Amino acid sequence: MIMKNDSYDVIWKRMQEEGLEYCKVSLEPVTMIQGRVICADTDRSFVEYEVRCDELGCTSEVTVRYTNEQQTRTMKLERDAQDCWKVNGEARDDLSGAKDIDIGVTPSTNVLPIRRLKLEKGQQAAVTAAWVCFPQFTVQPLLQTYARTGNNTYIYRSASGYTAQLHVDQHGVVIDYADQWKAL
Repeated sequence: MIMKNDSYDVIWKRMQEEGLEYCKVSLEPVTMIQGRVICADTDRSFVEYEVRCDELGCTSEVTVRYTNEQQTRTMKLERDAQDCWKVNGEARDDLSGAKDIDIGVTPSTNVLPIRRLKLEKGQQAAVTAAWVCFPQFTVQPLLQTYARTGNNTYIYRSASGYTAQLHVDQHGVVIDYADQWKAL
């Protein structure tokens, strides 16, 4: 992980499958995340994304491009100050109230609720995220819980039953995502 001013360059390695991610996380004046995930698994896919947040740390704009052997698809998501979402220009009432994006193939978007919630050790909070699912390339609401268990550790739980321990650096950037991703 390389820090330059208020931004990070991070390279994560997938631990259970072949793949890498390069990501740039800018923390000031507002959080912005840009990345590319290369999945060298059966469909030889890759995902490119850009996430912009507002001054409160809530997701405001997201562009995701998903390419596999068959096609390239793009999704544009927008969230307004009333937590109303549009996906490719269409209102999505089911996402109403979500403040964060969760791009399902990257640990980078966990930084958003971790930084925004500012949990103290022993605290936990539930959030709803707009979850981009792969390989379906759909978006749906997902209830998530973040529990801060140590200075640099969190337990992440989703409504689907998935649980993972996250290790983060001093800025909330994930450096170890259970047995899925590890920062190089």
